[in-house]
Amino acid sequence: MLQRFILLLIFFTVKAYPQEWKTYPYQPSGSVLNFPKDEGFHFDESIEWLYINGHVTGKNTGNEYSFLLAYFYTPAFGFDGFRIFNLANENSKQFYDESMPCIYESIAEDSLNIIATVGYISTHTEEWITLADSSGKMIPFQYHISAESQTGSIDINCNAIKRPLIIADSGFLYQGNKDYTYYYSQTIIDISGILSFNSTEDTISGTGWIDHQYGSFNPNSGEEYEWFCIQLDNGMDLNIWNIFTEDNKIPVKPNYRIGSVYVNDSSSFTTYDFNIERLRYEYTWDSVRCYSQKWNLLMDTFDIDLLISVRNSESEVELPFRFFAGSTVIKGTVNGLEVEGKGFAELLHSYEKPDFSIIHPDVNSIWEEYESIEWKLINPDEGNPVLYNIEISYDRGNTYLNIAQAISDTSYYWNPSYFTEDTVISLLLTAFSVDSTLIETSEVALKYNPRSNDYMLCTGDSISLFISLGNKNELEYRWQKDGAGIPGATDSLYTLSYAETADNGSYRCIIGNGLFTDTTISFDLIVNTGFETDTYRSICKNDSIYIGGKWQNSEGTYYDSLNSVFGCDSVVVTSLTVEMCNLDMDESFADKFKVFPSPASESIFIEFNNYFSGSVEIINCYGKIIRTEFVKNCTKAVIDLSELINGMYLLRLRNDKYQESVKILIIN
Repeated sequence: MLQRFILLLIFFTVKAYPQEWKTYPYQPSGSVLNFPKDEGFHFDESIEWLYINGHVTGKNTGNEYSFLLAYFYTPAFGFDGFRIFNLANENSKQFYDESMPCIYESIAEDSLNIIATVGYISTHTEEWITLADSSGKMIPFQYHISAESQTGSIDINCNAIKRPLIIADSGFLYQGNKDYTYYYSQTIIDISGILSFNSTEDTISGTGWIDHQYGSFNPNSGEEYEWFCIQLDNGMDLNIWNIFTEDNKIPVKPNYRIGSVYVNDSSSFTTYDFNIERLRYEYTWDSVRCYSQKWNLLMDTFDIDLLISVRNSESEVELPFRFFAGSTVIKGTVNGLEVEGKGFAELLHSYEKPDFSIIHPDVNSIWEEYESIEWKLINPDEGNPVLYNIEISYDRGNTYLNIAQAISDTSYYWNPSYFTEDTVISLLLTAFSVDSTLIETSEVALKYNPRSNDYMLCTGDSISLFISLGNKNELEYRWQKDGAGIPGATDSLYTLSYAETADNGSYRCIIGNGLFTDTTISFDLIVNTGFETDTYRSICKNDSIYIGGKWQNSEGTYYDSLNSVFGCDSVVVTSLTVEMCNLDMDESFADKFKVFPSPASESIFIEFNNYFSGSVEIINCYGKIIRTEFVKNCTKAVIDLSELINGMYLLRLRNDKYQESVKILIIN
């Protein structure tokens, strides 16, 4: 008691803070909470806990220590609740946790005063009480705490330096799917006293954080979460929650993303508009659970960008349920200015290896060249955005080549049809976390339908033949034309800059890397040329014919540009003569005929000015008659064009008595 009195005297002599809020009673503006009443326990709520963590330094040893102490009120099995007490030497990375049932010999409802008997058979007494002056009057927001475990103890005095941070601004909020909680934090606590660690006693000083919650949200049976308290050297403090749904999502809603920020003694706010990116994961010693261990916190308000890292990955509490609870270090920026800090992380959410299945191709299907590789992630977790690597083997699994790395989609297009059908191809898909701690693979042998690649060009065109494979720099390429090697063609891309008819042929590529050699299927190339063809036409005087893009009625040479059936530019040269026609000729045929429609598609409709008997001919651009229809005494006729390909044709009518008549016919 004398030692405790001396510590208390020093504590009050050194610390004197004239804050206006540091008085009882105290009710923050807009809050449902009252102090000291709501520092006491609320027995009408289903669960309540009082929590403190601390970062302290030993005066005698220079060691840095962290601790966590929490008292839960949740009666069961003849006990009033349980106590969790963690001690860690951050220098030696030693961590000890102890959870014990307790009976509260004294637990006040109007203030913070707890006397607890802790343990099963062998018990001891611990306390967390509000300090009082010599007259017995409580000193606002100052406490004494004593607790002990098998590996150490604390006997400390605590003094709140900042006003309470009222979570959600009112102190009442909904958490998760259906629960609620009353909640406040005391973000900066001056700590001084004695700490014992493995029988070594040390005088300590440092900083702590107090949380007090009560309501229906139960860490033991509710939804899993990750919680962070952050104390920055610019004076700001943050209380951050990410709560997971049953299907491992973190909705952007105020009951799942909770961020309360102490800015200064007159300003604080609560928001759900922030994001936490997980950068590292680590398994527990028995590989049963995996916790995130490094995070990037981003918040638009104040342009907060913080990197948070745990100090000791072996900081897991095993009872009454398994969760991580350990100290953190923080670096980053606020409003563009560099900051540092410290804090604690409480992690109830455990991550799993990716569980996925390859949907296509599978062992029973044939992979067509136009189809994608597809897979499904069976256990998605928003806290672990999975990435994928895709590898292909051509040598029965001896070596693999990357064709895609660190993609986030669950489908990928890759063309397997470069290879001949007897090539053995295996697909290896790897799913992994951002740091590859959580990783799983799956492999499937491929059956595919290779198809030749046929290309048609016109002279002067260019073309690139391309083999799209991963790890292209690790492969050797040797292009061939008609079985003979092409000098200098040793890349995955082979280009013809100005194609000529001499380039017609079958191209393929020999691919290898010293461990295997394979041959692609052929790329068959046909180079076409345009043509020039002559035709001779005759009309009667005063008649006209459509040539060269307009109606002509005088003798001369006319040119029509057109595309051949191969798409190459060509020219039709028409020599036109004008003659005096026999007056005995059927003058009604002088207007010849009309064609509807033009351009045409499946068929055309021909209308004669008088009865006509003779042939209707369709002539291609080479001058070859490719279709002939015979009509007799008709004024109308329908000609089927469905078997003709797109292009420009000549439509000619003639018989023994009359001269020929020609029109241009375009088919689309």
